[in-house]
Amino acid sequence: MAIWLPHELLAKLWDYGIPDSLLSTEGIDPLTKEHWAHCCAEAGVDDLIGLGIWGDGCPCNWDRTRSLEVLSMNFPGLTGEFKNLRIPLCGILKEHVGPHTYDDLFDVFKWSLEHLAEGTNPETRHDDLRFERWTGDACRQSRGGGALPFRAALCEVRGDWKFMSDTFRLPRHNLNDGICWSCNCTPATVNCGALGRRERCGCDAAGEASGASSKERPRRPCER
Repeated sequence: MAIWLPHELLAKLWDYGIPDSLLSTEGIDPLTKEHWAHCCAEAGVDDLIGLGIWGDGCPCNWDRTRSLEVLSMNFPGLTGEFKNLRIPLCGILKEHVGPHTYDDLFDVFKWSLEHLAEGTNPETRHDDLRFERWTGDACRQSRGGGALPFRAALCEVRGDWKFMSDTFRLPRHNLNDGICWSCNCTPATVNCGALGRRERCGCDAAGEASGASSKERPRRPCER
């Protein structure tokens, strides 16, 4: 399937776009900015382009009976007219998604993102095979090992509950032994009780202790 590689896409945006906008952190929420700062410290640099990956499905025929699973790249630091910019990296019909489809896709993205973090162009493919001119990889072969004029880091991944479960093996919404990746809550503890009040779970306390509002931190499964 066709995939737009993040390091190649970003190189074109850098060449033909506005580098200062790509490096902006003005629109990043507090938790994402904290991770961005950690990535900068680990890389030993003052600036990294903050990236996000967004997984979502969209209907693709007239009666909405078929859908396309799309992985897009977003830039959480952008503001203004481009704050909602999402660039599709790949799309696959939902009926063609198997139990290991996202594993295979993210193997490729991981390879590309590692080179973005290092600021280098890859010398080989993600499977360690050489770039060959006869396969149309002449440009990749000539750039291999060269430096990128920027570095970038994946700072966030967005998606619905199903996407997070399929991609990262996070708990699903109906598991009796636990539905949240941050605490021990179950479907029973987040449903209304006899008095019509939802029981509190560890995520509520953690959020209040950090001082983060519900708008500043990712929505967790237990916050129904």
